[in-house]
Amino acid sequence: MSKVNTSSELMSKYKEVILAVYIMFINNVPYLFTISRPIKFITVKMVKNQNQATLIVAFNQIRSTYQKVGYKAVDVLADNQFE
Repeated sequence: MSKVNTSSELMSKYKEVILAVYIMFINNVPYLFTISRPIKFITVKMVKNQNQATLIVAFNQIRSTYQKVGYKAVDVLADNQFE
């Protein structure tokens, strides 16, 4: 993951985020797409397939990015594919 710059004002106002998670396809290649509420930060990660283990690894990498800059993901919104 690349370096993430966040403003101190945003960090002081929001410590917790809710992640909305989707799978999107670009040229038949699956990507794990997240958007965080309320800060509206978007991440996109290419995944090899939609297997549960693959998605868990990719999601944990994204969640780690949030943790590194001080945000805590307190909830995840997803459809039944992520059940």
